[in-house]
Amino acid sequence: MPAPTYAASRLKILAVDDDPSSLQLLARLFEQGGHLFRGAYGGLNALDQFEAGQWDIFLTDREMPLMGGEELAARIKELSPFMPIILMTGRPPATPCPQIDFVLEKPFSRAGLIAAIDRCLADAFDCTHPSAPSDDAFPAAA
Repeated sequence: MPAPTYAASRLKILAVDDDPSSLQLLARLFEQGGHLFRGAYGGLNALDQFEAGQWDIFLTDREMPLMGGEELAARIKELSPFMPIILMTGRPPATPCPQIDFVLEKPFSRAGLIAAIDRCLADAFDCTHPSAPSDDAFPAAA
């Protein structure tokens, strides 16, 4: 099964940030592309929304009050080990975080965001990876 791509699929995207204007910009971008988007304000809210839905990709800001993006990514991977996670940040982590699939430096372009999503989706569907999910683990986006 080929990996879905940003342009060829109707993705279910959950993004978390502590800046409402960033979430509004992401909402416009994804909704214009025909995707289902949900924005969460802060890590705790994101965990609630993650558990309440089925998502194709998860985007998180790095620096947020109460729970930062790296801690949130670790909790998301506990719930869903194969969930593709993109960390959006102005200050990349000094050491790699194994739960993060892609670090996207702010400010980023629309093309950069789309490329990051496509790469994460392709990696998630890489059948040669020893821990790759089966086709049943990632149902096609509705």
